Amino acid sequence: MNIEQTKISQYKEPVTHREGLIPMTYHFVDYEKNTTGFPMHWHEEFEIGLVTSGDGTYRINGADYHISGKDLIIISPKTLHSGGTGNQTMSTDSFVFHLGFLCSIIPDSTTIHYFNPIINGKILFKPVISPSHPGHAELLDCFLQLKECHRDKPLYYEFKLKELLLHFFYLLFKYRCITEQKKPSVIHENEEKTRMILTYLAEHFDEEITIEQLAGMAGFSACHFMNTFKKYVGIPCNKYINHLRLDNAAKRLTETNDSIMNIATSVGYNNVSYFNRAFKSYFGTTPKDYRAANWSF
Repeated sequence: MNIEQTKISQYKEPVTHREGLIPMTYHFVDYEKNTTGFPMHWHEEFEIGLVTSGDGTYRINGADYHISGKDLIIISPKTLHSGGTGNQTMSTDSFVFHLGFLCSIIPDSTTIHYFNPIINGKILFKPVISPSHPGHAELLDCFLQLKECHRDKPLYYEFKLKELLLHFFYLLFKYRCITEQKKPSVIHENEEKTRMILTYLAEHFDEEITIEQLAGMAGFSACHFMNTFKKYVGIPCNKYINHLRLDNAAKRLTETNDSIMNIATSVGYNNVSYFNRAFKSYFGTTPKDYRAANWSF
């Protein structure tokens, strides 16, 4: 199978970011210590977030960012990102919205000169804006107003949401939180190939997979593939595959009454003893105890 023929849409975050007729969603996440955080993913929409408490690490387009209270997080469309807390706790607020929500029906200068380049990846933003940044105070105030408007939903609040989002972008440009620079083609190609490999793994994690096979799909040597994958995803490919399998196993443990042996086999483990050890190492508990604590069937 040629990886270029694989649709990358399957690895997009499987969520529709829409509330009614507004292409936008709000998320509050409270991460506990040593949780797996959220896995590597991407979406077509723009995302702005705020660390409301604690500390953690985000991996954005192959770079790690330590984040803490009051940091603002900017995720551009189609950007690979993941996050976790390690031995800390952390909570975040975020809004995910389609830039089409802000574009004019009749193309104007904001659409042509700003939003289209953002969508096309020609305008890139600083992923993390800390309190020491000169524009942080105004950006934070705008974000908090956005949160309040979304929560209270006053009469005609849709206009206010759009006004605040436009003002947020105005502040990003005003305080030079951008780099108007098109990605070098080799970097862009590596990123695209990584997204395609992630798509393939999401669909075939339960099969026997080798590094050589994946490298061949991407058109890379095995060494270049392993280095590129770790750069963008943050962990070695074999470890990522195991995490995919274990996350799916945990889901099936709580949502089905299948035996542990059948679940192990269904996610790609032929040895149930090895599966049990891997599961306990990852989740800190055995499959049996995990099911007992989280049973929802």
